[in-house]
Amino acid sequence: MRMAPGYILLYNFLLSLVILIGCSEPDDATIDSKIEELREVYDLPSIATAIIKDDKIIWEGFYGFADEDNKVIPDNETIYGVGSVSKLITVTAVMQQVERGNLDLDVNVNNYLDFTVRNPHYPDDTITTRMLLTHRSSLAWPDGTIVPDFYKTYPGDTAPNLGRWLESFLESGDAWLDERPGKLEQYSNTAISLAGYIVERLSGIDFAQYCRENIFSVLDMTHTDFQHQFLTHGVQAKPYPGTDKYSIAQYPSGGLKTTTSDLSKFIVAYLRGGILEENRILEASSIGKMWTIQNDNSSYGLVWYKTGIGYGHGGAFHGVTAQVEIDKIRKLGFIILINKTRWLISDPDIAYSGGELNKLIASWMNDLIQTASDGS
Repeated sequence: MRMAPGYILLYNFLLSLVILIGCSEPDDATIDSKIEELREVYDLPSIATAIIKDDKIIWEGFYGFADEDNKVIPDNETIYGVGSVSKLITVTAVMQQVERGNLDLDVNVNNYLDFTVRNPHYPDDTITTRMLLTHRSSLAWPDGTIVPDFYKTYPGDTAPNLGRWLESFLESGDAWLDERPGKLEQYSNTAISLAGYIVERLSGIDFAQYCRENIFSVLDMTHTDFQHQFLTHGVQAKPYPGTDKYSIAQYPSGGLKTTTSDLSKFIVAYLRGGILEENRILEASSIGKMWTIQNDNSSYGLVWYKTGIGYGHGGAFHGVTAQVEIDKIRKLGFIILINKTRWLISDPDIAYSGGELNKLIASWMNDLIQTASDGS
């Protein structure tokens, strides 16, 4: 049956429209409006995000104000605190020491320290660095009401010396669980801070300096540090509510300041087996060990844990919410940085795996990759 010319024109128009809709590019305006809506609903000062594929950022988004009082708009060089995402830097430093033959993950940590670490409930039990990195050392996660100074902040870079703080705190009964080392998995900021201090002892230099020389400089992370005095470039996002620049005693667990641009370089290095351009921070085998689940019925490898798309870590502290995730199979990753404390957000898991913003960014990443695949 033949169509009349008018119907042929209409048919061709509708067919073209269907093809156009089916092959349309992801709509940046739509994702921007959705993220902005979440920012307003949850009263977030700003959101900084980036999606990484293979060796580069393929999309980034910045919303709100890094400093609401002065209307500072964030960008990829705006420096955010990232809380416990800091632990990914610390485990990288630890594994560098393993690669250099300076550290065995399965021997007593006291072999590397200048003070003795033991659980007073089990004084004869060995605690290893592997236990620290898998949160099975029997070190507690103290409640701020039980140990009021545990989450104390200090102006600028005035926090106590890491080693002296650890030595003093670990003598306290509040630092320990009444559980045998190696048995119970209990998240512990103190454990990862102690792992950072082991790196300090083995390298002979301050842990922050070690990371500066062996990770940040190697990856050209020029807007990243544990100490404010070295962040001489870029604007620091103001942490809310009303917190000024601060430092913390257990900084290897939560004191890092960085940007989406710099964190992206770190992710690319992991996606490429430990190397960025010609600069290597780890061997691929070390990354494989970190991404191997260490405990039955657990999501933890070595610090890294299973997330919605693969492996990653979240972070929260005063004026800080952050999430980093990596899909090692598809060579993808994404970053979410927010300058407000997670526990003051009405949906506290908004950035974490399963949270609204997290799912939105993960879905958008999939859309971008699918479109690129369809067009190749």
